[in-house]
Parts: sequence; C-alpha cells; structure tokens
Amino acid sequence: MRKPGCGALDIIRIDPTDALVVIDMQRDFGEDTGALYVKGVHGEVLMEEVIHHCVELTKKPFGLKEGSRDVHCRNHVEEKIFGIHVRKGTRGAEPLPELKDFYEALGCKVLVKGGEWAVISHAVSTSPHWAAHLALLRRVGIKRIFLCGLAYTHCVGDSAIAYAQQGFEVYIVRDATRSVAPPYGDPELMKKKLALFGVAEIVAADLGID
Repeated sequence: MRKPGCGALDIIRIDPTDALVVIDMQRDFGEDTGALYVKGVHGEVLMEEVIHHCVELTKKPFGLKEGSRDVHCRNHVEEKIFGIHVRKGTRGAEPLPELKDFYEALGCKVLVKGGEWAVISHAVSTSPHWAAHLALLRRVGIKRIFLCGLAYTHCVGDSAIAYAQQGFEVYIVRDATRSVAPPYGDPELMKKKLALFGVAEIVAADLGID
C-alpha cells in the first residue's frame, strides 16, 4: 500500500485511464444542520477541508468523472437505522452548494441509489445504473478509480470495495472523506476491510492538491 504524503517527486499523475467518483456529497451529510451530518472522528479533517478537496479533485484531468447520490424512497430500510435522511424531494437530498455545478454537469449520468426501500444503499453497486456504469468504465479503458465524498465508514468504503471486486485498482483520498462516528460507524474496521480488498488510501497532496 502506498504511503500518503510522499512528496512532490512522487505525486500520482492522473491520466485518461483514471476515473474520479464523488460519493454522496449531499446536504444531509455535509451540512451541520443536515439530518445525518457526518461528524467525523478524532484525527480526521474538518468538513470544510473535505469539501475543498472534493472540489479540487473535480478539476483534475481524470479520463472520466462520475458522482453518486443517495435518494431514498419513503420508508426506506435505512430510516429504521439512522432516521429519515436524503429522502426524495427534500432539501437534504440535494448536492452541497460547492458541488452543485459538478452534479448538474453530470446530468443523467449521476449514479442514483436508494430507490428500493428494502435495499441498504451504501455502495454504488446498488444503483440501477451500476451495470451500465461498469460497461462505460471498461469501454473507455479505465484502470484506476479514485473516490472521495461521504462517508468513509459507509458509502465511500463500500463503494471502493465494489470497484475492487470488479478488478479495478482503487484509491480513497482519505482527507477528502470523513467517518460516521461510533456506534454507527467504525473507521478502523472499514480500514481493515478495505485492506482485504487491496484498496489503497492516499491524501490529496499525493495528487498535487493543497
């Protein structure tokens, strides 16, 4: 696994075979007034820095840029665990203002998940567009997937594993994500799970981002 913060001479160079996937940067998760604000744990960066790094990542010359949104139907199974959040038609389901232009530019390509009430929709693989998304990745020759967004312990981590299971080289930009705090989130457990699937963790500086 790559060691984060290796210096300017060891910056990861982005090329057309790389894809960026921005996971669930939505008001309910990223605003402190949101229904399921991702508070983080000790040692993680502030939400402002997570948002900044996500925005800067979208400016990098990735061969493909994608995003996911969690949009729950009424009585979604996750409401029994976390309470009502990102419900369809609510303000909380909207993208964060800083990422609004990014999501709008994607249009119908956004990987929307959460429409099936009985399916826990953490991973992008639960989106009905997952198969078409994979076909596009393979068609344009994507080899590496870089992920950022919310939250590390849930949607980002589970999505990273989904990509790894499909044979991609996967990286999580660790200071462009944040964890759900215990008891609902366990960043150490997620870190161990990611290692089992060969997912590497880097920091924004490894991609030349301050």
